[in-house]
Amino acid sequence: MSMKLFLWNNIDNVYDRYHSDGGVVIVADDLATARSLIPRARVRFEEGPQIIGDPDAVYEIAGDAQTAVFIFPNAGCC
Repeated sequence: MSMKLFLWNNIDNVYDRYHSDGGVVIVADDLATARSLIPRARVRFEEGPQIIGDPDAVYEIAGDAQTAVFIFPNAGCC
């Protein structure tokens, strides 16, 4: 089964120690699996941890890939 990379960009409250407008990248088999990984990643979406909009981009990953979550907080001006 091929894996996909799901990208959410400019998300408010990505991580509780940073300013808004961060991003989240999740590598998973499908969108449902990607969404299920969000609570474990300490990601706080403005709409709630389970109710997020569609990703801004989805890419097929060539070759072997493992499920992963990457959080890119916007550190703001400080």
